[in-house]
Amino acid sequence: SIIGADSRYTVIDPPGSYNTTNLYGIYAINKSQLKIQNLKITSCYDGIYWDNVDTSYINDVYIETSGLSSMRGGIYLTTGSNSNTISNCYFDRNWFGIYLNSSSVNNFISNNILSSNSNGGIYIISSSNNNYIINNYCFGSVGHAIWVATSSNSCVISNNYCTGNNGYGIIINGSLYSQISNNITSNNISYGIYLTT
Repeated sequence: SIIGADSRYTVIDPPGSYNTTNLYGIYAINKSQLKIQNLKITSCYDGIYWDNVDTSYINDVYIETSGLSSMRGGIYLTTGSNSNTISNCYFDRNWFGIYLNSSSVNNFISNNILSSNSNGGIYIISSSNNNYIINNYCFGSVGHAIWVATSSNSCVISNNYCTGNNGYGIIINGSLYSQISNNITSNNISYGIYLTT
């Protein structure tokens, strides 16, 4: 586990630019029961990169200006990273705030703030099923606030506030059986909620 004092005093800022390939703030592969809490990550290729990491926690982490070169995210979960919790985090000016890829299922994303991310707030793709996106505040993204795509089925999207984004508030693209309830979408350039095959 990595547990800092708070995001003012515990800062991960690797030497080099976010354009430097594989310059990660935190990297883990084939692990479980990790806990990341109370810190700040800035200017990384990906802020947190987890590959096949399960039943782990990211809480109260501030991630900024990461994923801009990799075109991934502040947090990037891939290759069956399952049953993780991402909560109470702040994502500012990343490519995506949170990016789930490649059959990363049963993750719980809640109570996060996603601000001014270049391509979107939360992106779930490639058969990443049964993920829960609850009570997040997504605003000011150049792209969509919440985007579920390519056979990422049976996700639950509830009680989110998506406002002032240049794309859609919520878009479900090529994915089935999602439950969308009690969300507020306002002042987005495109539709508030958009469903497409």
